[in-house]
Amino acid sequence: IEAEPVPDGIIIEGGTPGGGDIDARGDQRIVMAFRVASLRASAPIRIHDCADAATLFPHFLALCAQVGMRVAQEDIK
Repeated sequence: IEAEPVPDGIIIEGGTPGGGDIDARGDQRIVMAFRVASLRASAPIRIHDCADAATLFPHFLALCAQVGMRVAQEDIK
């Protein structure tokens, strides 16, 4: 898989994404991108630091579940 950073994001090409842990660093765009990428991933993707993601698209998690994505929210204290 090739990844190229660009001024307003990242271009990812090739292969099938595997699974793993992603640190979203509170960036809603990263959260939503990897939630969608998880549809094609060969293993689960766990996204950390995504508490602020609801501010951009409050119902995104519910919509993901409606289209068949296996998503869950964990509150880690």
